[in-house]
Amino acid sequence: MTGIKESEFITRIQLGIIKELYKNKKISDAEYSYVFNKYNKKLESFNKTKMDEAIGIDIMI
Repeated sequence: MTGIKESEFITRIQLGIIKELYKNKKISDAEYSYVFNKYNKKLESFNKTKMDEAIGIDIMI
């Protein structure tokens, strides 16, 4: 990977998964908001951009 820490990479994957679950109506607004805020704060600690650059993952649900 290009200078990205493993913990940051995992956080970006987690945000990507949450985004897909929400987009596919598999989690509620409240669940999405809670988890998004939790992981977005983690990303802020990495001094990187927010959810927009989370790694997108296609999930078959």
